[in-house]
Amino acid sequence: MDVFYRQYNTYRILLNVLGLWPYHKSIYSTIHRILISVIMLTYIVLQVLSLFKPDITFRGCIVTLSATCPIMISFMRYVSSVAMFPVVRDALK
Repeated sequence: MDVFYRQYNTYRILLNVLGLWPYHKSIYSTIHRILISVIMLTYIVLQVLSLFKPDITFRGCIVTLSATCPIMISFMRYVSSVAMFPVVRDALK
């Protein structure tokens, strides 16, 4: 594991900030993952609910969907990477 701290220091720091580093198992990383998920889900739900307003236009629908779809894709990538943590951690041992 020392090799990761020397060779991949920038990558490790970035993943620690996001709460995604597989060797950093603490309550803070769990809280961080939950907080990021709640924020992203709240954004997605509020944007989808804005589609059901009676005064929305076609242009407004396109703008809302163009803002929501990338966030949904990044949220799915985030959830899949969190779900793959045990596999990655076991492969690196």
